[in-house]
Amino acid sequence: MSIGGIWMIADWKEIKDFEWDIALFPKHPRTGKRTTSLESDGWWAFKDSKNPELAWSLVKFMASNKGQQKFSELEFVVPPSIPEVGKAWHAKKPPEHRSLHLDSLINDSKKVNITFFEQAKIVGTLDPVIQKAFFDGADITKQMQEAAGIMNEELAKAWEKFNQA
Repeated sequence: MSIGGIWMIADWKEIKDFEWDIALFPKHPRTGKRTTSLESDGWWAFKDSKNPELAWSLVKFMASNKGQQKFSELEFVVPPSIPEVGKAWHAKKPPEHRSLHLDSLINDSKKVNITFFEQAKIVGTLDPVIQKAFFDGADITKQMQEAAGIMNEELAKAWEKFNQA
């Protein structure tokens, strides 16, 4: 089992050795509500581009019906900016229950918030430890072991807080 994003379907659909599917996050035991992650990618052009007209025409194509349809065919991103294309993408198989993703976006994405409970706090405690390896040359194994201990402590605190909510 793995927690990941819907964009991973592009790689997963190549799996032929076993049957796989997607599932939604569980509902909160007290509120009965589910959280989901809704993320967005954007297209932009560098303001100092040497060819701004060409850059703008690319951005327009990528956001167009034809461009979004192409992304849908490639399974690269969920094309939500054009509802018809997004609905067709969610109706495709595999996985069998791909449409659950759209149902979740419609039913569970009413409030903008960080999806993973206490995510910002946990990442805030982990990043400085891990960054010592990337930026200061500290031993990566040692830093990851320290990060794992910190993460387990923070996850335990978050779980306790979650159960009190």
